[in-house]
Amino acid sequence: MEYPKLRPVEAFQTEMHGRQVLCLRDPTHVAEAVLFVPPAAVNVLRYFDGTHSVLDIQAAYVRRNGEILFRDKVEELIATLDQHYFLESDRFTQHQKALEEAFRRANTRAAFLAGKSYPAETAELRQMFDQFLHHPDGPAGKPGPVQEPLRALIAPHIDYMRGAVGYAWAYRGLNERTDAELFVIFGTAHAGTTKPFAVCAKDFETPLGSVSTDHNLLQQLRDRCSNVLAVDDIAHRTEHSIELQVIGLLRWIEDQDREMLECVIAGDPDGFFSFVSKEGDRRRICGLSPTYALLHLMRGRTGQLLHYGQAADPQGVVSFCSVTFPA
Repeated sequence: MEYPKLRPVEAFQTEMHGRQVLCLRDPTHVAEAVLFVPPAAVNVLRYFDGTHSVLDIQAAYVRRNGEILFRDKVEELIATLDQHYFLESDRFTQHQKALEEAFRRANTRAAFLAGKSYPAETAELRQMFDQFLHHPDGPAGKPGPVQEPLRALIAPHIDYMRGAVGYAWAYRGLNERTDAELFVIFGTAHAGTTKPFAVCAKDFETPLGSVSTDHNLLQQLRDRCSNVLAVDDIAHRTEHSIELQVIGLLRWIEDQDREMLECVIAGDPDGFFSFVSKEGDRRRICGLSPTYALLHLMRGRTGQLLHYGQAADPQGVVSFCSVTFPA
């Protein structure tokens, strides 16, 4: 590559092994690696603008620093950057197109941060959520006035570990403040979008299960706002601001279900029916009648929850469980 050009990536100073280095990071995550550039290489990198040839870079370096820069050093830096997709090149273009095509072909939006920013294992993720929902600086165990019904909220989108208290305040008690079945999430596009607004028509995968997207609402938006709305914009492939909220809402739904299941496990038909009746059967429990009848027959027996799960459905999220009652 004779005229190297650095892509528009994030560049910021940080400390590594006691010395200052330049950190390069791709907000689009086309380049997954984070590169650390030593000061000497930064003085070379400043000329990677697509207008300087390798020879130009060598000459500019000598004029600026009074030292000879050998061609193999420039080519070594070019090779490293191109290997990790930090340069505008045919290799980067092919890689970007492959990622975009794979995302467009996918039926669902994969959990990009699972195993990176939060646990990919269901049980471990639930445990982490339980910990920050009961954080000592959060609302758990702090009595206060009854909150007004909720219309909207602003929640953090920082990683869960650093934003634990903020997430706890945002989601704890949500079931007492809204009976909504549809949630519209506005997120930040850290990597930018092709139009002012971008929606994802795919269902979202998470370690807690899948969440379905309301395609009827999306179609209405497309019909009315097509000039400012992009659908399945590639920015959704790695964007965390929405992914983190989807998991938070799923965990809230799961907490609600488990509260109801406590009556089932206790063999309490009256408590089970009372819980469903108080909500107006807004969960549309198709197994309500047989479960209620079974609990009457099992009075005095305690059940064991063997499994709880969730799955995407055209009408929303379907939850299901397996419970046994001993002889």
